[in-house]
Amino acid sequence: MKIFRFMTLLIILAVLALAGCTKTKSSKMTPVEYQPTPASILTPDHVETRLGSLSFFDGYPSPETVNKVYDHLDFQRGVRAFLDGLPIASLHAMREGLREMGCVNGKVGIFETLMDARTLFLTANTESVYAVTWLDLKDGPMVVESAPNTLGILDDFWFGHVTDLGNTGPDKGQGGKFLILPPGYDGDVPEGYHTFTSRTFGNWLIWRGFLVDGDPGPAVANLKKNTRIYPLASRETPPATEFVNLSGRSFNTVHANDITFFKEVHAVLQEESVSDLDPEFLGLLAAVGIEKGKPFAPDARMTDILTDAAAVGNATARAIVFKTRDPESFYYKDSAWKTGFIGGSHEFEVNGVRLLDGRTLFFYYATGITPAMAAKMVGVGSQYAGATVDSEGRALDGGYTYRIRMPKNVPVKDFWSLVLYDNQTRSMLQTDQPFPSLNSERGVVANADGSTDVYFGPRAPEGKESNWIQTVPGKGWSVILRLYGPLEPWFDKTWRPGEVERLEDIPAVAAAGARPKMATDIPVSITTPDRVETRIGTLEFFDGFPTPETVDLVYDNLDFLRGVEAFLSVCPAASLEAMLEGIASVGVDRNGAISITETLLDARALYLTPNTESVYIGGLLDLSNGPVVVESPPNTLGMVNDHFFRYVSDMGNAGPDKGAGGRYLYLPPGWEGEVPEGYFTYRSPTYKNLMFWRGFLVDGDPQPAIDAAKKLIKVYPLGETADAAEMKFVNTSGRFHNTIHANDIHFYEEARAVIDEEPAAAFSPEILGLLAAIGIEKGRPFSPDARMRGILEEAAAVSNATARAISFRTRDPRAYYYKDSAWFNAFVGGSHEFLRESGARDLDARTMFHYGYTAVTPAMVIKIVGVGSQYAVAALDADGNYLDGSKNYSLTLPAGIPAKDFWSFVNYDPQTRSLLQTPSTQFPSVSSQSGDVVANADGSTTIWFGPEPPVGKESNWVPTVPGKGWFTVLRLYGPLDPWFDKTWRPGKIELVK
Repeated sequence: MKIFRFMTLLIILAVLALAGCTKTKSSKMTPVEYQPTPASILTPDHVETRLGSLSFFDGYPSPETVNKVYDHLDFQRGVRAFLDGLPIASLHAMREGLREMGCVNGKVGIFETLMDARTLFLTANTESVYAVTWLDLKDGPMVVESAPNTLGILDDFWFGHVTDLGNTGPDKGQGGKFLILPPGYDGDVPEGYHTFTSRTFGNWLIWRGFLVDGDPGPAVANLKKNTRIYPLASRETPPATEFVNLSGRSFNTVHANDITFFKEVHAVLQEESVSDLDPEFLGLLAAVGIEKGKPFAPDARMTDILTDAAAVGNATARAIVFKTRDPESFYYKDSAWKTGFIGGSHEFEVNGVRLLDGRTLFFYYATGITPAMAAKMVGVGSQYAGATVDSEGRALDGGYTYRIRMPKNVPVKDFWSLVLYDNQTRSMLQTDQPFPSLNSERGVVANADGSTDVYFGPRAPEGKESNWIQTVPGKGWSVILRLYGPLEPWFDKTWRPGEVERLEDIPAVAAAGARPKMATDIPVSITTPDRVETRIGTLEFFDGFPTPETVDLVYDNLDFLRGVEAFLSVCPAASLEAMLEGIASVGVDRNGAISITETLLDARALYLTPNTESVYIGGLLDLSNGPVVVESPPNTLGMVNDHFFRYVSDMGNAGPDKGAGGRYLYLPPGWEGEVPEGYFTYRSPTYKNLMFWRGFLVDGDPQPAIDAAKKLIKVYPLGETADAAEMKFVNTSGRFHNTIHANDIHFYEEARAVIDEEPAAAFSPEILGLLAAIGIEKGRPFSPDARMRGILEEAAAVSNATARAISFRTRDPRAYYYKDSAWFNAFVGGSHEFLRESGARDLDARTMFHYGYTAVTPAMVIKIVGVGSQYAVAALDADGNYLDGSKNYSLTLPAGIPAKDFWSFVNYDPQTRSLLQTPSTQFPSVSSQSGDVVANADGSTTIWFGPEPPVGKESNWVPTVPGKGWFTVLRLYGPLDPWFDKTWRPGKIELVK
């Protein structure tokens, strides 16, 4: 594979002579040496991946490659949206089921003779009296009077915990009045209530009442007598609360597993405020067409992709539930018994890291979130253990007979139970038995040694009828052990249940097709077919249980798509880390060490899209040892960005000193010390930061900016004086150093360095969870095994191709300045935080900017007439083809170019996104500032691009390199109104034929 500049020999090139420090064209050539470009930042012409062959022209992705990576990007985000959207879809289905039964505000559904298998409800038990309703706060606060001696939970529509009621709530089981406030409520809050504010208007409220000697009657009476729900506004004369007996009723509360799933999530987003949701999660949903205030209307292409994504998402969730690979999920080594609360967190977050698979496992299989279910409370509440396979790791098959041996002295204060669930619906298994369960208070016979054997199968073993739970031939099942009032031996694991053992001496029973007595019609949308064809291969199941081959396929795909999304999501962090490493390589590695381009920045240094018209000044701002003071010079454009390349502050002309210069105080994360007055004070989320300024030339001379910087920039710890500042200025003009992040597996090492150095609070739990899922976690080495390394190498290649498609072939119409034009804006959406109006992170906009550009400030995206600069980028000619250095092009700027100060064109290499290294100059640019550009007779100006200048057009020519691609950035310094109102626009880049 041939890449133009990836060679071991130095290339002898010519540069223009310097008249003073001003760039001019000259026939005199001075040879210079370009260092080889690091292989890790280059893109080969062909890459073989699971998406097929990806091809490029010097880093530009071919049209076929663009289509492949965009299809995969939409697919992978659809899969992730399924997995991450499970909590929302699950509660939407719950709400719809309760609405069907009429169980909303003021009307409570109650299972007077317990819940049985006819109700489709995720892993409910058969030992509690459930009372359930939907609480809608859109009309204002609601009062809930809760009965004593119950276990109640209120969860919001995002399936986040709001409060417990009853024995684990603030009323401590005595009963009490709860006041539930809607989001944004600012009215009066009367005393005398346990008051909580929900993040959402829709909320799910459920209680469990307890049997007395096996009788549900006392619990039913208690709930009916003491439960009341009414608006706060009606508290003086509250209406009666109605109760609906739901026992024996068939209705569905389980979310869809097909494309309908995405409609469920979309419906909830339209009803609720999304301000409390992570912008990363909202961005993921928006990327597949689910956004607040917008219809969900996928076109035919996207419908096909999301149909596929739902199938793979469903299969992945089933692998995570039924064949989890997380060792933290298992209670014991070499055991099938596992917990639904991996990490012991009801928020599925540990040390700021979201447990993505733990969240999926719980919400796909179970329902009801409360800290009480994840906490150790000896003798109180309940504990759970589930098994989905037998002692040999095989799926549990209703045609076989199995046994679990419960050792003596089961550690419960109250009782224990075993309940079976259908692998398809994760609801109670529908058999001829109303309740597919047994418990220690229901006549179970113990063995002579005090242990208890429980049998599962299509027929009861002879003499074991009292200890038998029926299964159905041809159907898969799982089991949950519940301990009510769990005792210490459960928590310290000195007692453990036996495994699910298949009794090989009892012949299997073939499926006969008979309909069990408790069978109901199950919606097709919540089931899984035995075979599904998808873009990742054929997925096969035994009644919803994925085959080993399917498990391998979906886990391999899951790791791959997370590797791709991690690359795209943390590109800003890797870019900033690469920049800090690059400047450190030339001695700019501490506070007070400042890089300064005394003869401007040229193509020998690898920086993302710098200009050739400014003096760049900057360095590391390290807050690891406490607050740091930065004295900023006047008449500069300066800024500070954190380690994730997020905006911290402006300095200089766009900063609070308004170009007069001033003292800035930067506080580290978590700083709680004194903050003195007399500074422009900012707090960074990270310890390491990048600060830099652009100084301006005076009549083409950089020296005044250099002198001012060296004299006035001071960096020193708070509490010391400027005189103590240990300043060191390093001239980096003409010096090779690379500040571009890697495009191969080393990218993940760059990301890991950032995560390891910075506090978890600096990052979204969703991003930290995404990184942890591929092995990048604070305080742990990044050491993927051979399998994972291969996946991540491929993921990096596909990510790089995807980022290039987003950067050079963006499909976002907002990016383009004009209709039918190649000129685009690198800041899509006009937000320096890459946020959409809905609050969703603009994922592709963030990737587009940080893959090709650097430095984030609001000043770059807002309209400031006559101040700062504006940018337009073009990578395509007027015919939509990539710009080719072998060809000649022209571009005409109409008269009246809207720049108060000056304008420029600078050419860049699509491989490195750095200044194009050309045979004739290390400054591949042209600028009106030079005074050499010649206008046409009508006042317009034509610029020429090509390997050789047209005769007589040398002053208006920007060189290119045969065999290489290029793109250009038009910069307007001091942009004027005609730019912003688009009454002036640059011409197209025309191929000269």
